[in-house]
Amino acid sequence: MEEVSTGIRAVIVEPSQLPAIWDQLAELLAPACEKSFGQDTIQTLRKALISGNDRVFVVLDDEDIIGAVTYSIKEFETGLRLLDIGYAGGVAMDTQMEAVIAMFKHLQNAFMCDRVRIVGRKGWVRYMKQFGFVDTHYSVEME
Repeated sequence: MEEVSTGIRAVIVEPSQLPAIWDQLAELLAPACEKSFGQDTIQTLRKALISGNDRVFVVLDDEDIIGAVTYSIKEFETGLRLLDIGYAGGVAMDTQMEAVIAMFKHLQNAFMCDRVRIVGRKGWVRYMKQFGFVDTHYSVEME
């Protein structure tokens, strides 16, 4: 696992490492999947992570997993590359954010992405503004 930061730290999880920590990841990420309006379940997310279509990093406090964030790289015909953050979950989020933002920057540089994008509920949009994120789009849905 590749680590970024010290103390509370973010660590990239390789697909081959998923079986050993899946139960912990599922516990952290299932609530986000449940709020995805049917886009994903924890089972479909597991499949995407195992296949490598999506990736995940965890946040550790000592050896305890306290957070998980999924991501993918999206490349547009224009050449724009996004580090696209899919799902996040954890405990004591305020204590994790320094490590999470450091990992965002690391991944952005490593994958030569132009921007980092998070799609989330309005509470997340407001919360992430303190880290330099700006709202660019709004999404509404109706059944």
